[in-house]
Amino acid sequence: MPRIPGGRNNGNNNENPPVSERERTRSRTGDDRDRASYDNGRVRYDWDVYTDPRGDHRGRVGIGHRDERNDIYGSVEFNERTERLKGNVEIEREINDNLGVRGAYGRDNAGYDSGRLGGRASGDDGWVDLQLDFNEKTNRLDGRLKSRYKVSDNTTARAEYTARHKKEDSWKIGARTRTGVGDYVDGEAGRSLTLGDYGAGRWVRKDDGELIDDHWVRYSRKKGLEIKSKAHREGENWEADHSLTRSNDVTKHRASARHVGEHATHTVRTNFEHDARDRTSGDITLGRQGDDYDASLRLRKDKSGLKKARVSGSKDVGGGTSLDG
Repeated sequence: MPRIPGGRNNGNNNENPPVSERERTRSRTGDDRDRASYDNGRVRYDWDVYTDPRGDHRGRVGIGHRDERNDIYGSVEFNERTERLKGNVEIEREINDNLGVRGAYGRDNAGYDSGRLGGRASGDDGWVDLQLDFNEKTNRLDGRLKSRYKVSDNTTARAEYTARHKKEDSWKIGARTRTGVGDYVDGEAGRSLTLGDYGAGRWVRKDDGELIDDHWVRYSRKKGLEIKSKAHREGENWEADHSLTRSNDVTKHRASARHVGEHATHTVRTNFEHDARDRTSGDITLGRQGDDYDASLRLRKDKSGLKKARVSGSKDVGGGTSLDG
């Protein structure tokens, strides 16, 4: 069977039981949706059709067939309201265990053609993938070359280059190194249409499957500095969390901590924001929940500079009675 990632082949074979699904729903706008799929490992079909309140239909219907080395899938897209009709054919072929090719062609009732042609060569330590895409209606013509290579047992390198007709080319190179079970360090640099030149890095660390560190940072010519960072720590009777984000020149920081004592639980929470106009707002909340009394203190500052403080508490005086203030 074709082994090209991203293709329609889902890897079923005749030894697996057929998969059949059917679902009918209605949206808030009154559209009825009829969706179904069937796959027995060789033959498959599916449809996804909407019927609007006026009775017009739109959607897609497809059918495919696969064997040990070939996969072909055909579909029709239609819209009664706009009178659009488009046919598509997708083909994959596995030439041998290390080489596969794929292609697709589509044509609509306005006479516009579209399609793609690609292939992948793979080995024990990596693969190289080439794909060409075109769309006559949008005047799109792209070529993309991707590769991945296993440098060592813990490190994998990757690269991608995309050439576009009448648009700027883009590229990226990166690598990821495993530093433990579920832990890794990742770095990437490149150029894209949305970011311009950029560089990014990420560090992820887990403890017994639980995330304790996830720190990501990127700097690009078009969007500047971006940060997404969070961490979690805990002990026998305490835990703490922290998060920091920065995007569009707005920085947000949140932190919380909790300690459970013999007679009371103490908490602290902070929430701050600094915007592109150099204004800072936020609050700090200190709390205590105990056997004898509860209390909290909240300090807040808004972007206009106004500062507020609020104190609240309660005490159990016995007999099912409490004093609040």
